[in-house]
Amino acid sequence: MGTITDNQRFIVKQTLIDMMLDMMPYMFPLFWAGVAVAALGVALAIAGALFKANTSRIALLFARTTFAVSLFFLAAQLVGFLLSMPPKLNFGDKTQMEFILVHFWQVGLGFLVAALVIKLLNFRKTAPAG
Repeated sequence: MGTITDNQRFIVKQTLIDMMLDMMPYMFPLFWAGVAVAALGVALAIAGALFKANTSRIALLFARTTFAVSLFFLAAQLVGFLLSMPPKLNFGDKTQMEFILVHFWQVGLGFLVAALVIKLLNFRKTAPAG
């Protein structure tokens, strides 16, 4: 058990870069799935508050799912930063060479805010029994 050599560091870094490049095509579908879950969660929380419906459990599930997606994007940003390759989503039109780049930390922060909004809208105080 000795020290880590430069060759081993290179192999680990190259493996992480390869993993990151292999995952990039799946980031946009994950983003849109997160948007759908967050929108459904907000809609359910608002409907539960307006109509006094019991949607708290499913809205909590959507809040937790949105939170997990936010943690994933924030962790991917951290790994990209450590590899000197900050990941971004391109919201521009690729056919016209238009680039509107959004960092993963911004996407993750947006999902984190959405999860907190769902959680806060879903929060209900219960009256003490008696």
